[in-house]
Amino acid sequence: MEAWYYWIIAGVILWIVEIFSYPFFIIGIFGTSSLVAGLVAFAGFGFKAQLIAFCVGSLVVAFGVRPFFNGFKARRVVKTNVDALLDRACVVVEEIDANKESGRVKIGGETWKAVAVNGRIVPAGERVVVKEVKGCTLFVEVKS
Repeated sequence: MEAWYYWIIAGVILWIVEIFSYPFFIIGIFGTSSLVAGLVAFAGFGFKAQLIAFCVGSLVVAFGVRPFFNGFKARRVVKTNVDALLDRACVVVEEIDANKESGRVKIGGETWKAVAVNGRIVPAGERVVVKEVKGCTLFVEVKS
Protein backbone atom coordinates (compact mmCIF):
# COMPACT_ATOMS: atom_id res chain seq x y z
CA MET A 1 0.00 0.00 0.00
CA GLU A 2 1.28 3.47 -0.83
CA ALA A 3 2.09 6.07 1.82
CA TRP A 4 -0.81 8.36 0.98
CA TYR A 5 -3.27 5.61 1.92
CA TYR A 6 -1.88 5.54 5.44
CA TRP A 7 -2.07 9.32 5.77
CA ILE A 8 -5.68 9.43 4.55
CA ILE A 9 -6.72 6.50 6.76
CA ALA A 10 -5.02 8.14 9.76
CA GLY A 11 -6.76 11.45 9.00
CA VAL A 12 -10.19 9.83 8.74
CA ILE A 13 -9.68 7.85 11.95
CA LEU A 14 -8.51 10.94 13.82
CA TRP A 15 -11.53 12.89 12.61
CA ILE A 16 -13.86 10.11 13.73
CA VAL A 17 -12.23 10.21 17.17
CA GLU A 18 -12.57 14.03 17.18
CA ILE A 19 -16.28 13.79 16.45
CA PHE A 20 -16.84 11.56 19.48
CA SER A 21 -14.45 13.33 21.84
CA TYR A 22 -14.82 16.47 23.93
CA PRO A 23 -15.08 19.44 21.56
CA PHE A 24 -11.72 21.16 21.90
CA PHE A 25 -10.72 20.54 18.26
CA ILE A 26 -7.31 19.10 19.17
CA ILE A 27 -7.47 15.67 17.57
CA GLY A 28 -9.01 17.32 14.50
CA ILE A 29 -5.83 19.36 14.07
CA PHE A 30 -3.83 16.19 13.51
CA GLY A 31 -6.58 14.65 11.42
CA THR A 32 -6.54 17.62 9.07
CA SER A 33 -2.74 17.63 8.97
CA SER A 34 -2.75 13.92 8.10
CA LEU A 35 -5.08 14.63 5.19
CA VAL A 36 -2.74 17.41 3.98
CA ALA A 37 0.24 15.08 4.24
CA GLY A 38 -1.76 12.47 2.33
CA LEU A 39 -2.30 14.95 -0.50
CA VAL A 40 1.44 15.71 -0.56
CA ALA A 41 2.18 11.98 -0.68
CA PHE A 42 -0.37 11.50 -3.45
CA ALA A 43 1.37 14.24 -5.44
CA GLY A 44 4.53 12.12 -5.36
CA PHE A 45 6.68 13.97 -2.85
CA GLY A 46 9.00 12.07 -0.49
CA PHE A 47 8.56 11.22 3.16
CA LYS A 48 10.50 14.29 4.30
CA ALA A 49 8.10 16.59 2.42
CA GLN A 50 5.14 14.67 3.89
CA LEU A 51 6.42 15.23 7.43
CA ILE A 52 7.01 18.92 6.73
CA ALA A 53 3.48 19.20 5.32
CA PHE A 54 2.12 17.45 8.43
CA CYS A 55 4.00 19.81 10.80
CA VAL A 56 3.19 22.98 8.88
CA GLY A 57 -0.42 21.88 8.51
CA SER A 58 -0.64 21.27 12.25
CA LEU A 59 0.70 24.74 13.04
CA VAL A 60 -1.56 26.47 10.52
CA VAL A 61 -4.67 24.67 11.75
CA ALA A 62 -3.74 25.08 15.43
CA PHE A 63 -3.10 28.82 15.27
CA GLY A 64 -5.26 29.84 12.33
CA VAL A 65 -8.36 27.66 12.26
CA ARG A 66 -8.77 26.32 15.81
CA PRO A 67 -9.47 29.70 17.44
CA PHE A 68 -12.15 30.33 14.82
CA PHE A 69 -13.92 27.01 15.54
CA ASN A 70 -13.59 27.35 19.29
CA GLY A 71 -15.50 30.63 19.02
CA PHE A 72 -18.59 28.63 17.99
CA LYS A 73 -18.65 26.56 21.16
CA ALA A 74 -21.46 27.41 23.50
CA ARG A 75 -19.98 29.34 26.38
CA ARG A 76 -22.54 28.61 29.00
CA VAL A 77 -21.82 30.26 32.30
CA VAL A 78 -23.61 28.80 35.27
CA LYS A 79 -24.07 31.23 38.11
CA THR A 80 -23.57 29.74 41.55
CA ASN A 81 -23.84 30.81 45.17
CA VAL A 82 -24.93 34.43 45.65
CA ASP A 83 -24.42 35.22 41.97
CA ALA A 84 -27.30 32.87 41.23
CA LEU A 85 -29.63 35.13 43.24
CA LEU A 86 -28.97 38.29 41.24
CA ASP A 87 -31.82 39.38 38.94
CA ARG A 88 -34.13 36.67 40.28
CA ALA A 89 -37.70 37.44 41.18
CA CYS A 90 -38.94 36.75 44.69
CA VAL A 91 -41.94 37.49 46.92
CA VAL A 92 -41.95 39.70 49.99
CA VAL A 93 -43.13 37.60 52.97
CA GLU A 94 -42.58 40.27 55.64
CA GLU A 95 -43.05 43.97 54.88
CA ILE A 96 -39.79 45.68 53.94
CA ASP A 97 -39.38 48.87 55.96
CA ALA A 98 -36.01 50.60 56.32
CA ASN A 99 -37.18 52.55 59.40
CA LYS A 100 -38.05 49.37 61.30
CA GLU A 101 -35.08 47.50 59.83
CA SER A 102 -37.45 44.69 58.93
CA GLY A 103 -38.29 42.80 55.81
CA ARG A 104 -37.92 39.30 54.42
CA VAL A 105 -38.31 37.78 50.98
CA LYS A 106 -38.76 34.20 49.86
CA ILE A 107 -36.55 32.98 47.03
CA GLY A 108 -35.91 29.40 46.04
CA GLY A 109 -37.69 28.02 49.11
CA GLU A 110 -35.59 30.09 51.52
CA THR A 111 -36.31 33.34 53.29
CA TRP A 112 -33.73 36.11 53.29
CA LYS A 113 -33.48 39.45 55.05
CA ALA A 114 -34.27 42.15 52.49
CA VAL A 115 -33.81 45.88 52.07
CA ALA A 116 -35.43 47.99 49.36
CA VAL A 117 -32.86 49.64 47.07
CA ASN A 118 -34.75 52.96 47.02
CA GLY A 119 -35.57 52.84 50.74
CA ARG A 120 -39.34 52.71 50.29
CA ILE A 121 -41.78 50.46 52.12
CA VAL A 122 -42.71 47.31 50.20
CA PRO A 123 -45.80 45.45 51.44
CA ALA A 124 -45.96 41.66 51.89
CA GLY A 125 -47.04 39.77 48.78
CA GLU A 126 -45.28 42.20 46.41
CA ARG A 127 -42.99 40.73 43.75
CA VAL A 128 -39.45 42.12 43.80
CA VAL A 129 -36.17 41.50 41.97
CA VAL A 130 -32.80 40.98 43.66
CA LYS A 131 -30.33 43.67 42.60
CA GLU A 132 -27.47 43.15 45.04
CA VAL A 133 -26.34 40.80 47.80
CA LYS A 134 -24.29 41.94 50.79
CA GLY A 135 -23.64 39.29 53.39
CA CYS A 136 -27.00 37.71 54.19
CA THR A 137 -29.05 40.70 53.03
CA LEU A 138 -30.70 40.99 49.64
CA PHE A 139 -31.16 44.45 48.18
CA VAL A 140 -34.32 44.38 46.11
CA GLU A 141 -36.45 46.64 43.97
CA VAL A 142 -40.10 46.35 43.03
CA LYS A 143 -40.62 44.34 39.89
CA SER A 144 -42.18 46.45 37.16
